[in-house]
Parts: sequence; structure tokens; C-alpha cells
Amino acid sequence: MAASDPLKPSEVARRLRVSEETVRSMLRNGELTSFKVRSQWRVRLADLEAYMNRRADPPADDSGTAPDTIPATE
Repeated sequence: MAASDPLKPSEVARRLRVSEETVRSMLRNGELTSFKVRSQWRVRLADLEAYMNRRADPPADDSGTAPDTIPATE
């Protein structure tokens, strides 16, 4: 497979370390950008990397503090 070839759901599942059914659910609900070739799902490597980056860098909270920290009292 060339680096630019789209990935099958089984390949995406292996890279994300989740089940293939989890990947198929993500594809159906649009959580992961994909397309179909005939009736088979495919994911571009760039789209998978973008998804992984979004998961690794969640948006910052508006308050400026992490949600699991307790504000200091004086």
C-alpha cells in the first residue's frame, strides 16, 4: 500500500486501537471524515491524522483553568 492509499476500517481500527465496529460507528456518525468506494468505507491518512490531533488537543476551557482543577482560595 502506498502512503497516499486510503485506509480500510480495519486499518484505522488498528491505528486507533479500537474495534472495527467502533470505527464503523465513527464513520456512520461523521466523527471521522471518510468516503465510500462502492459500498466500502475508506479514510484518507491525512483525515485520520487530523482526527487524532483533535483528540490529542481538546479545546481550551473559557475560564483559563483545566476542568479538573480546583481554584485556589485565599
